[in-house]
Order: sequence, then C-alpha cells, then structure tokens
Amino acid sequence: MDFNKVKTFLVVAELGSVSKAAAQLHRTQPAISQAVRQLEEGLELVLLERRKGRIHLTPEGEALRRAGNQALGYLEDEMAKLKKGLETISGTVRVGAILDHGGRLLAERLASFRARYSEVSFQVSYGRNEQIERRLLDNEIDLAVIISLKQKAFFEVRPFVVEDEILVASPDYLKRVGTIRDYERVLDSSLVDMSESFECFRPWIAKNKRSLLSRLSSLSPTLVIESHQGMKDVAKSGLGLAMLPRQLVREELAAGSLVELMKSSKPIRVGVDLAWRKKRTDKRLLSLLIDHLLSRG
Repeated sequence: MDFNKVKTFLVVAELGSVSKAAAQLHRTQPAISQAVRQLEEGLELVLLERRKGRIHLTPEGEALRRAGNQALGYLEDEMAKLKKGLETISGTVRVGAILDHGGRLLAERLASFRARYSEVSFQVSYGRNEQIERRLLDNEIDLAVIISLKQKAFFEVRPFVVEDEILVASPDYLKRVGTIRDYERVLDSSLVDMSESFECFRPWIAKNKRSLLSRLSSLSPTLVIESHQGMKDVAKSGLGLAMLPRQLVREELAAGSLVELMKSSKPIRVGVDLAWRKKRTDKRLLSLLIDHLLSRG
C-alpha cells in the first residue's frame, strides 16, 4: 500500500474537500482525486462518495480513516522519540585535571555544557601532571587538562588556556618585612613553593635574573605545599611569598588580601592543554564536550 496515497485520503477525509486538501498538500485537485481513486482501486473498496456537491465517507472509508489516523499518530510519536533520542546527549565523562591551572575556566565550561545537556554528569579528579597522564594512558579518564605530556604520540592535544604566574604576598607579610623591590630582596624573604627544588620560583628567577640561580639553589623553601590553592592560603595568612596563577588570585588581588609584587618582572607563562587518547571509540558526547571546552565563547 502506498503510504502517500493513504495520507492524501486522510487529509481529504479530515477536510471534507478535495480543493482544501490540494491547498494544504500543495498539489493540484486532479492529482488529489487521482491518488484517492488509485487507493480505492488498489484496495477494491469505495472510500468516498459525493452527495449534493459534498464528500462523504463510506463505512469502509470511515474505518480506514480511524485506522489510518491511529497509525499516523503512532508513526509521528515514534519519529518524535527517534529524533529526541538523537538529540538527547547523556552519560558520564571522566575528566582529570592538574591542580589549580585552568581550574576556573574548566569549571565554568563544564557548568555551561551541563546547562545545555542536563542529562550529562562529570567525574572530575585532580592530581599532578604525571598522575593525570598515567590515568589517561590507563583509560581511567576520558579527558585531561594538563601542562605537558611525556608520551605525546598516544594523544590528541589542543591548547586550552594560557595563564601567567605572578609573585604575590599578603599586606600583613609586607608590613613585617618591608618593601620588596628587587630580586635579591625576594630571595631574602620566606618563599612558599611546590617543591624543595623551587618548581615555581626557579623558572621565574631564570627568566628575570639568571645570575641568582646559584644562590637560589643554596636555599630551601620556608614551606612546601603541592598545590597552588594551598600556597594561596598560606600566602594570604602572611607566611611568605608565592608564585601563583593570576586567575587563581584574581579575587584576592581585587579585595586587597594579596598584593602583586615586582610588577615589571616577566611573568611565567604556563600553557595548559586539553588531551585525549588518539585511538578511541568515537563518542558524540565526548566530541561535543571537547568542542565546547575549546570554544572561545
């Protein structure tokens, strides 16, 4: 049975007029009449009769109208479900991120993605750079926010965000020790770093006054904390100087609880990447999330 002919009949039956059906279906009246006639011939049934210039359904026509409308309604419902299934994005994405760098942007874009796709959830874990790379290699996470990769051949990598690290201290600390205007004075201060080897201060000194690297090597940090967030808390409490991502201390700088020092110095610029396995089953959810995280909006 030709579905288009059945649909044409249903429109004629609903409107009670060939001319109205032709207008709604954007076809000619002869084409509508021919379609109904061919349907009747194929079924060997009389479906319509004309009395006093009006169209009336025969009992067989009325039965087909009821059955056809039910079938059409069912098809429309199923098609709507299929379309919704294609449009609905759901599932869980496992994200691994380095501590602190890119955290604000990651949180904002995950939130805006979930506002668009409410059936998506995230599992976000944090760790050191090498820990995140291992998790990605071991398929424990789907996506990584990371600074560097040792085994780049396994991954697709895209730039995510570039952040500057700046020298900060609390007003209370500066009241105790006085003004800090040169690099020698920085090294005379209490330094808070992520490692005993001055993981944060060493590249900054190398970039700004390389001659002081040997002196830095003879020193030890006043306090070692393995996260920028922890370093920020310590700096705010007045225990020493810290090199921190500008975005991480944006609110503290505005409120005056931290002060930027040595503003004329060259900041350490840290590039943060988004990485995922090259060989993976293509998942629409992950692809959409990657595109959203990399968007500039």
